[in-house]
Amino acid sequence: MFPTDVVRRAGGGFAVGPTLKPGVVGIFSEDGSLAAELGRFGSGPGEMKEVRSVAAWSSDSIAVIHDLNQVSVYGADLKFGRTFALQSNSFRTFDLTRLPNGQVAAVRSGTGGGEDYPLRLFSEIGEPGLGFG
Repeated sequence: MFPTDVVRRAGGGFAVGPTLKPGVVGIFSEDGSLAAELGRFGSGPGEMKEVRSVAAWSSDSIAVIHDLNQVSVYGADLKFGRTFALQSNSFRTFDLTRLPNGQVAAVRSGTGGGEDYPLRLFSEIGEPGLGFG
């Protein structure tokens, strides 16, 4: 349903998502073997139902975009850190980047029944900021 993203980890290996296993992002070693899994299927902390994509975050952390505008962040140690929602009901994305100032830039890939900007900035807790385009 969603194209798979691959993120190269600074510490070596790759994060891949979505995978064939719902709610899970695969962590692969340099030789291509499965080294770990991030998340599990569900709706609690560290759980996801529909992984949309993965993105590099700060300090070798991984951000997972899932469900309806949810972003879960896993640390460089691969432990679950937090989840926040991009708080624009009409904005859907597969692609986000954490900026040095802590803001999140997201490219719109769809809408949830409304108009929104093609590129939008969000705060580090998901509050909508400037829109471009």
